[in-house]
Amino acid sequence: MRCDNYCPRCGEPEETVTHAIFECPPALQAWALSSTPSSSQTFMVSSVYPNMDYLFWRKNNIMKSEDDRDPYPWII
Repeated sequence: MRCDNYCPRCGEPEETVTHAIFECPPALQAWALSSTPSSSQTFMVSSVYPNMDYLFWRKNNIMKSEDDRDPYPWII
């Protein structure tokens, strides 16, 4: 069965999980507008594992976990 793997949001030829959640321009805009500490260097690895590691573990080194009210599970 053939299917198109292009991203319907930005037209990237191959949409991966990492692209859809962390790399696509609309996803980058959602992260920029959220209260999650992020920058253009935050999700620079093209793998879902280090990016999720940042969200669930390393982000807490930047901000106190009790101050973390970010709905990042909803963004994902």
